[in-house]
Amino acid sequence: MYFKVNQMQRQVEIEPDRLGKDVWEDVQKELKMMVEGEFSHEFGMIVKVITIHPNSEPAAVKDHSGRCEFTVKFDALVYKLFENEVLLGTVTAVDSQSIIVEAGPIRHAQITAERLPDGYEAAEDAGEEVFQRRVYVDDGDDEDDMPEMDEFSSEDVIRVGSKVRFKVVSVDVDPQHAMRAWVIGDMSDNRSLGVILDNIQ
Repeated sequence: MYFKVNQMQRQVEIEPDRLGKDVWEDVQKELKMMVEGEFSHEFGMIVKVITIHPNSEPAAVKDHSGRCEFTVKFDALVYKLFENEVLLGTVTAVDSQSIIVEAGPIRHAQITAERLPDGYEAAEDAGEEVFQRRVYVDDGDDEDDMPEMDEFSSEDVIRVGSKVRFKVVSVDVDPQHAMRAWVIGDMSDNRSLGVILDNIQ
């Protein structure tokens, strides 16, 4: 979900050679470079800085370096994910273990093979790694015979470019890299999640 968060605050450092008449413009540029794309457990992902409030506090000079530190307050558009939230995304990568999905500003949501809908198996289609659903086929020879699961469906295929609906299981922020987060998804509930066919929205 998208939210607006008011009065966020960051410390921005500016090198001595940039302390001219355009210093406030440099502070604003530096702030946006620092925070846009940043993840946190509290706010989620900072998508865009909307408003930067005029600085009312004097800059602090850092010892020995000569850098100036500005305390900057700003309003931002954030995107926060919640557990069990359902998202619509596009598959960007497939291997035998999982698929990677992009959903809005989230570039890397992983859904492992075990969390795909029932019946999907890793396969190859024209040299491309995909997940394809096996279907039951009845040969019709004996009404009492159980149908055998021996064919892949030509329609139910997950490949790069497929549209999927999935549920958020967890979101973890990399403690060493604020611009990186791991999203784990799930598509195992066949009633509401899975591949979105071209004729179904």
